[in-house]
Amino acid sequence: IRTEIDRRIIRPYTEGNPFAAHRMFGWETSKNNWAAVCMGSVGCTMMLMRPELVRKYKPCFDRTMAGYLDGFLDDGVCTEGCGYWHYGFGFFTVYADMIRTFTNGETDYFKREKVRQIASFIQNMFLSGNACVSFSDGGQTLSYQLGLLHRLKREYPNDVKVLSPAYSYNYDGCGRFCLHLRSFLWLDESVFENPDSEQTRTAYYAESSQWLIRRTAAYGFAAKGGHNGEPHNHNDVGNFIFAKNGKQLIADLGGGPYTRQYFAADTRYTMYIECSALGHNLPIVGGIAEKEGGAFKARAVRYENDVFSLDIAGAYPNEELRSLVRTFSFTDESVTVRDRIDYTGSGKITEQVVSRFAPQLREGVVMIDEAILTYDPNLTESAEITPVCRGEKTVCYIVRFTLKEGVRDFSFTVR
Repeated sequence: IRTEIDRRIIRPYTEGNPFAAHRMFGWETSKNNWAAVCMGSVGCTMMLMRPELVRKYKPCFDRTMAGYLDGFLDDGVCTEGCGYWHYGFGFFTVYADMIRTFTNGETDYFKREKVRQIASFIQNMFLSGNACVSFSDGGQTLSYQLGLLHRLKREYPNDVKVLSPAYSYNYDGCGRFCLHLRSFLWLDESVFENPDSEQTRTAYYAESSQWLIRRTAAYGFAAKGGHNGEPHNHNDVGNFIFAKNGKQLIADLGGGPYTRQYFAADTRYTMYIECSALGHNLPIVGGIAEKEGGAFKARAVRYENDVFSLDIAGAYPNEELRSLVRTFSFTDESVTVRDRIDYTGSGKITEQVVSRFAPQLREGVVMIDEAILTYDPNLTESAEITPVCRGEKTVCYIVRFTLKEGVRDFSFTVR
């Protein structure tokens, strides 16, 4: 075991990447979950197996972990997707716990404000049951490692909320044994037996990342601004989710199949509906959808008096689209989405909503499982449902409303 650990982990790190001129591995300078996963693993291995090397290489550990934390904005949102919070921040927490003990408290990441913010991120991502926020390459449902949340609860008792054990999981096909082991080591029976009660009416707004999550007894809702150059990016500025009774009914499809083409710049947004703006709850203006890149972003983003508004025109490579102000307003039973469009072109404007459930269409009404969407049919030229398939599998259904000529103000309500 010692020989293999030295061959596979210690020596490759200390000798450096032979395929890079600077001898560094890509994850050593990355700002995503991979930095915490890889550096955390190497650091913990060295503390356990070769502690005499830690002092020499700790500045390198510090640099990589600083890069990982820099990948978060001040609000602590993991824009890669909720599952990547669990993956990256889970390994970070293991490393932070060990390095604090190893240095007798000299290195204490848990005292940092940003770490506290990141630690309390995941509890806000549940929308209805375990249906969750699936922006970027997230999943539509979410589970967590009990030990990890219990450890963070002990560190931040007034900030971290641990929900019912029903939201936990005990299987991991990737074999992340450090987290599984800590589900035993860190389990807090008092929290396990008395989880934080779920609040049925809450609103969480992450100002830096421009994410709004809102829950009532009737539904869960999430919407985002941001930009189209985020980690694990989807073209989704202005996208939203409506969940009810444990299901995303108006959906963000989340991550697609992880293939080489899925991560290739020339095919990610053309081959995979999950990443394309055509697979999100967004308008298409003059046949032009949102485009990838950090320059394509939301403007004038505001959350005031329980109304979330943003101008998403900047996410479109369309000079004839001067503004597209999308507004979300709420009651305890429903959400109203309104788009006011300043468009000087002559092409058609199409609004669309996406679901994994087969919708039923009547004049002015769309039934999506237990959700009811209503709109003014006098403003539309047509409404149609299109299934999207990959092979023999139906990935989703898209409801498209084509607006009549000259219509620049369109809204719908879902309950």
